[in-house]
Amino acid sequence: MLEIEDKAWEFAVKAYGKQTDWTGRKYARILHVNNVARTSKEFAMRGNAYYQNNIELVGAVAYLHDILEHTQIKENELRNSFPNEVVMAVVAITKREEETYGEYLKRLEKNKIARLVKMCEMKYRYDDLNRIYKLRIFKLKDEDFKRQDFYHRVWRYIWGNGNWLYCESSRGEES
Repeated sequence: MLEIEDKAWEFAVKAYGKQTDWTGRKYARILHVNNVARTSKEFAMRGNAYYQNNIELVGAVAYLHDILEHTQIKENELRNSFPNEVVMAVVAITKREEETYGEYLKRLEKNKIARLVKMCEMKYRYDDLNRIYKLRIFKLKDEDFKRQDFYHRVWRYIWGNGNWLYCESSRGEES
């Protein structure tokens, strides 16, 4: 199974290339997905048996979670390269243009792996802005603090009471 995660990493490195983030940091997209993967796998290791038994799938989805939104890669390319569970989670974590954010979150939370990865992405983004602020890497603007508040609210919404991570079943999810 580790080969799926390794393949996802290689796929992501090639697809994201030297993409920068909103701060202009080079290679920021690949660093971002790597940090989201690390955080997601840490949560999965502490989660219920489903997450513990699917850590490699969690890692693969975390590496690919932005691929449909921030690259030219299409869903059929993922289907040709990865197991259905990975593709379903990547599709679930990708917001559709016609969706409101609320509709997106309702759809996303039905997929166990997508829900975990999105929660960890929001946690990482929130923590990254905190780090930038505390280290005074550059001065944050009001819009950055608003974005940080948004990340925190999304994280809290997905987390809920946390039972979905530790209990075997909740919220009518699909694998």
